[in-house]
Amino acid sequence: RAREDLASTTRENRKVTDWGRCESRHQRARAEEALGAKRPLTGWEEGGKCKLPDFAWHDWGKVQVDRVLDLMDIDYLRLAVTGTDATYKTLVWNLSQNVDRTTGSVKPGICPCLTPSMVPYVTNRGGPLVGLEALSLQGIPVEDLLLTRESEDQMADLAGNAMTSTVEDLLLT
Repeated sequence: RAREDLASTTRENRKVTDWGRCESRHQRARAEEALGAKRPLTGWEEGGKCKLPDFAWHDWGKVQVDRVLDLMDIDYLRLAVTGTDATYKTLVWNLSQNVDRTTGSVKPGICPCLTPSMVPYVTNRGGPLVGLEALSLQGIPVEDLLLTRESEDQMADLAGNAMTSTVEDLLLT
């Protein structure tokens, strides 16, 4: 159900960022970091046509905006320069951030801070974190909750607004 919900979010109902406003930042990042113009991970073309790897969530990829698809390729190329193939490592990319805010801050096996509007992409899965996973990463005991009517967006909002138990522990001591 989660995968279906995430893939059914069409381009029209999402808050669309004007690609023209971001495109120059993406081109500058590619030029300054000598990444080139290739799109090896998504193979996307302007207008939304993309070809993710065979293992990836193609239905999810088809509804992503051009900015997100290009950011996926830039993040992939940044790691390729260091000799790392992101599709073989468990990395969580925050695709809601601009290209100049995601410069190499991802470490394998460590999830960045979850926010309500985040688009968390798991590289070796080829798809996003689903709501239950986001809640689990925040230390919320999902096995004890009855989550039947909540949408993926609602669970992501809850996870993004939740404080992890380690943060709460620090605040209370």
